[in-house]
Amino acid sequence: MIYIVTLIFLFVLVLLFDTNRVKTSDRVKNFFYYFSLIVLIAIAGLRYKVGGDSFAYLRDFENIPVLRDIFIKFDFSKATYEPLWYILSSFCKSIVNDFAFFQIVHSTIVNSIVFWFIKKYTPFKFTAIFFYYISLYLYFNTEILREALSICCLLVAYPYFTKGKWIKYYMLSILAVLFHFSALILFVFPLFKRFRFDAKNFLFLFGMSILLVVFSEQLLGLLIGGLEIIGIEGRYEVYRSFKLNYKGIIANYILLVLIPTAVIYIDNKINGQNVFKDLFYIYFLIAFAIIVFDGLFRLRNYMSVFCMVYWTNFVFNVFQWQFVRRLRKAVVCFLFILYAIPNFLYYFNDTSKSVGGTKMYDLWHPYYSIFNPKEHPKREQLYDAIVGNEKPESERK
Repeated sequence: MIYIVTLIFLFVLVLLFDTNRVKTSDRVKNFFYYFSLIVLIAIAGLRYKVGGDSFAYLRDFENIPVLRDIFIKFDFSKATYEPLWYILSSFCKSIVNDFAFFQIVHSTIVNSIVFWFIKKYTPFKFTAIFFYYISLYLYFNTEILREALSICCLLVAYPYFTKGKWIKYYMLSILAVLFHFSALILFVFPLFKRFRFDAKNFLFLFGMSILLVVFSEQLLGLLIGGLEIIGIEGRYEVYRSFKLNYKGIIANYILLVLIPTAVIYIDNKINGQNVFKDLFYIYFLIAFAIIVFDGLFRLRNYMSVFCMVYWTNFVFNVFQWQFVRRLRKAVVCFLFILYAIPNFLYYFNDTSKSVGGTKMYDLWHPYYSIFNPKEHPKREQLYDAIVGNEKPESERK
């Protein structure tokens, strides 16, 4: 119920403020903006055994020493995760030895930075919050907790990226890597900053992706071999299991390449956003890389907030587009639905092969808080089955 109530509340704010149905002061808008932030921090921060990867971090939290002992009793060289994750966890544990407190701190950091970024790069901030809530909110706050912190480092670093202030950008990139190793990709972003996304570069990336698909198995072997050399192959060996068939390649091409290309083309026809143009080439470079090696799919997370904000601006550009003036309400409704469909399909994915009678949303629904600390009878079992900690029910004797 809490999810539905929050969804309705955020959608009402969109109707009231972003569509100018209510003429009000910036002070009132700011009040509801920050009130929304507090609500989202509270829902994620006060949860009790809600989410998937949260279970893994909860289990690890018990074995992390407090801050005064972290550099004495803890062996970072044998640790599963990157060092700043343990230092942040240890810091929180030193203040309050309860994972719920860590959740509150994590939720405050992540959501505050996302809200700051939204306010900086779109005038339609309530719509962006709505899109964030239905797409990235649970993912950032209950699943990819470490990577979410790395993504937030990128969001803070982006203004320095656009201005070419590379010392500050790389300092934040180093910080991101110390939370999650995948943030190494941030170090190559500046190399492509000046690349224009045009027909010529698009065809180049498309041609390279076809060539790489043909030799994907050999290249994947080289990649894993490189990870073995630096001693982190175990952490990423799981991505070997992600194999794309041709249907998957086509689906990813439509979702990651064709639709974004059409959006950029239409947006340029309307009036052309200036926001994030220096990331276009980088986005499509990542998209084509995912088409070739779907094990790299999580790299798209670093572009997710940028895409969400761009989509928000695009929706309102379409709403003001004279070409669709007679059907603009219907078109905007379609764009809202189009954005929601992938998330709807994800949460309603049938997981009964892993644990009987379950769907993916059972990892989050029903919601329990630390004030009502109940446990879903199949939630932890479902998480373990999905990540491979135990066999699916169909394979158990």
